[in-house]
Amino acid sequence: MTRRGRQIRVSILLKLLGVFFVVIAAFACFWGYWALPRFQADKMRDAEDKTRNAVELACGALDFVQEMEQAGLMTADQAQAYALQAIGSMAWDTGTGDGTFWVQDTRPVLLMDSRNPGLVGTNVSGVLDEAGDPIYQEFVSIARSEG
Repeated sequence: MTRRGRQIRVSILLKLLGVFFVVIAAFACFWGYWALPRFQADKMRDAEDKTRNAVELACGALDFVQEMEQAGLMTADQAQAYALQAIGSMAWDTGTGDGTFWVQDTRPVLLMDSRNPGLVGTNVSGVLDEAGDPIYQEFVSIARSEG
């Protein structure tokens, strides 16, 4: 390489550093545009699968309690208390934290919540999420519209 009539020598170290930075830049582009989004999508899919499995397990427990009530092995009040206790003890790892269940009725009164036991038995219609929306009331609306 020449500069103003003089020859400039580029050392091997500078050439190696140049190749190193090109390889690092290529790897960063690969990671940022291809690998990272796929990794995040896989992580989200795993959390959804874990949550779906937990919900299926909870539904199975509720079906079992309902069958016991229908068979006359427990009263309706006993079955409801047993179901609340069984669902309240369930938790699973979502990958971003522990997942838990809560149970509310349509008023909405919180019947069971292992994360907020102080709210159990209270009307939670005024509880707002981070966006300022009445979250428990929205769940009542979804349950009424979608069954």
